[in-house]
Amino acid sequence: MSATLRSELSVSLEELPELLNGEPRERARVILAAAKGGELEAQVMLGQILLQGLGIERDPALALTWFRLAARQGSPMAFNMLGRCHEHGWGCAVDLPAAAGYYRQAAERGVDWELYNLANL
Repeated sequence: MSATLRSELSVSLEELPELLNGEPRERARVILAAAKGGELEAQVMLGQILLQGLGIERDPALALTWFRLAARQGSPMAFNMLGRCHEHGWGCAVDLPAAAGYYRQAAERGVDWELYNLANL
């Protein structure tokens, strides 16, 4: 079985873990291709590596864009990361009411970590 991440990149599902555990630039390339292809979890992962600059140039504003895209599709972790961005000013101005709103939306989707972040805020 194989997964097509975009027309130029096709890998077998058996190869995917090796690619994701490999060299940071290659890992970023695979994640970027999957995110552009509409893979929800890859969009969240891309936002996270853009925040940290892991194998890709650090770009918090672009990370925020990918988190928004994933949140529109209902990703609880994307809502959590939008909260963290607004809490810490990553790619946007600090906006604690917005952060609380994103944490609340994430918590409503059933992930305990978001409750922790909301309580700490």
